[in-house]
Amino acid sequence: MTYTKTTLVIILLCLFVAASVAQQKVNIEGVWQALSQKMDGKETLTAGKDVKYITAKHWIWVYQDKGKCLSLLAKKTQRDSIAAYYDAFGAGAGTYKLVGNTYTETIEYFSDPSYVGLSFPFTVKVVGDRLYQSGKLPIFEGGKKVKDVQWDEVYKRIE
Repeated sequence: MTYTKTTLVIILLCLFVAASVAQQKVNIEGVWQALSQKMDGKETLTAGKDVKYITAKHWIWVYQDKGKCLSLLAKKTQRDSIAAYYDAFGAGAGTYKLVGNTYTETIEYFSDPSYVGLSFPFTVKVVGDRLYQSGKLPIFEGGKKVKDVQWDEVYKRIE
């Protein structure tokens, strides 16, 4: 009988530890620099700097290709100034919820206003100093959704 009680206590203790580990939150807070971004398996990361900041409740993403921006602005036409903004700079921000490994961003501000107010769930995991984020994103053209794409990102923690 003692052997059975001891076995039961060990099993319950193991279940408690396993449940506790399963409920641990993925630590995504920090400053992350993009290493890889793929749309439907095709690499999309350019020569610019792409950084994501994640706090306890908010996120912000900023991208700028400084070289491309300076090159376009050097032409000094209004058209090139506008192109510098749209082709060499991007930003977005909002809130997020993290439940297990499902990270859902809600967009409050974005370079393309078609995305404002939308929420996107991603699967995330952190391995060492790497953040892996993947999910489906809609693509808009002229303010209208034209398709969904698979979006996969890898970030390196820089702070």
